[in-house]
Amino acid sequence: MASVNLDIAQRLDITCRKGDSFQLELDFGQDMSGTWLMEVLESDNVDGNTLIPFVVTVSDGEATNSKVTITAQASDVDISGVYVYDLQKTSGSNVTTYLYGIFKVNEDVSQ
Repeated sequence: MASVNLDIAQRLDITCRKGDSFQLELDFGQDMSGTWLMEVLESDNVDGNTLIPFVVTVSDGEATNSKVTITAQASDVDISGVYVYDLQKTSGSNVTTYLYGIFKVNEDVSQ
């Protein structure tokens, strides 16, 4: 029997440190225009609230050379533990999940 898989999302586990600034730059090698959203939740329960307010931007330049940059202020990374996340792009009525995985925030001694 033939099948088709429309799920292009790739797993990427991320580890960062509580109280540190967060910056991740990604290059998917294609047009990145659209509205991006990254959410970190306590579990894969979609009824939860995102735990870190990320800002997702797309660099200027040619669409095929644009990069997606995800940032959060150090003061916003105020949790520690193991969570889940995903990164999605909305373009018109199309929604595409690009990344998903575990989002681990290590505890920090300095406050």
